[in-house]
Amino acid sequence: MKRSVLRVISVVLCLVLAFGVAGVRESSAAGSYSDDAVYDLANGYYRIKAVKNGKYLLGNRAGYEAQAATADKAMVFYFKPADLGVYILYDRDSKYLTVNA
Repeated sequence: MKRSVLRVISVVLCLVLAFGVAGVRESSAAGSYSDDAVYDLANGYYRIKAVKNGKYLLGNRAGYEAQAATADKAMVFYFKPADLGVYILYDRDSKYLTVNA
């Protein structure tokens, strides 16, 4: 795997851990947590909520920012598995989430 792809994957994983994930689909075990929960995200569509300000990620010309007050206005991301428990996040235009560092 190329170094740039690995960097994107690690950055995306850090984003998910920092922001949190709000699922679009319903879970039969809502509110419960297990060690395998990270694997349950595979092939799902989710909205990402910032822990700091409680707002959801929203797309704009500059990229993505935590600006949406409600989940229904937030950008939805597809969690494509890249490795076991590691995901690449794609938006509705098939653009993947990256971080400018």
